[in-house]
Amino acid sequence: MNRRDVITGAVALTGMALTAGAAAQVQTSDARFKPQPVTPAFKDRPRLVIDQAHGNFHTRDGRYAPFAAVMAADGWDVQAGTAPFTADSLEGTRLLVIANAGQNGKPAFTPEESNVLTQWVRSGGALWFIADHAPFGAAASGLAAAFGFEMGKGWVFEPGRRNPSQIDYTPTTGLLPHPVTQGLKRVRAFTGQSLSLPSGASGLLKLGPEAREAATQDQIGDSRLPVLKDRYQGFAMDYGQGRLIGQGEAGMLSAQVFNRPDGGRIEMGMNVAGLDNETFARNAARWLGRAL
Repeated sequence: MNRRDVITGAVALTGMALTAGAAAQVQTSDARFKPQPVTPAFKDRPRLVIDQAHGNFHTRDGRYAPFAAVMAADGWDVQAGTAPFTADSLEGTRLLVIANAGQNGKPAFTPEESNVLTQWVRSGGALWFIADHAPFGAAASGLAAAFGFEMGKGWVFEPGRRNPSQIDYTPTTGLLPHPVTQGLKRVRAFTGQSLSLPSGASGLLKLGPEAREAATQDQIGDSRLPVLKDRYQGFAMDYGQGRLIGQGEAGMLSAQVFNRPDGGRIEMGMNVAGLDNETFARNAARWLGRAL
């Protein structure tokens, strides 16, 4: 496990800087996680591709293995994307999921790939574009700009909370009405960054009036930072003939566990009891796949 493994999960769980105790924990996908039993929405096994050709921190068989299992249980044919984005590589894909590309913070996509993706979505494709806290916002900001929105590129938090970087969205705290959010009571984000709302988009997860964005990990919890205004961690929109969901937090769609040396477990993502993160994921994919 590298140091970024520890930082990504430890900050999401504690909202604090890395500690010796956190460093001793081992972060993995939760082998105990099982998708909820549902009647599959898709009978024709449409292709869902999880990108892993751009230095992605979340991949089909890695930290997004639980996400892939949820999608497969709903009828998707879940594949790993191993090629750069071209018209040929996207042929036959119903839904493309990009999660945390560019672990070094450098641009993850070429201008040519951005052009291909915008044209592909405009022509009827569906893209779920997810970029988390630093360095992933900087790596993905060029593609975001091509779709007409900005990434905050930092670390979102709400001061005064026990875990400032864990943000709960409920119908009264930023979980906005939309087919993706129908019937949901509580969705939790684990750190992440902020997003602007592009023209024509509907907000899904709107950050509250006390939310701030730290430029560095050490600033998480600093109430002296300016509050964010009209920023989001999720939106949905029609884009030409296609559909796009932009999301500023990736861990909420995973199911990860920190196995402590003493045998204890700390869970993060769809495996946390009392959250509707799994249903949010399923609804989002159904909406993108035009089954909702």
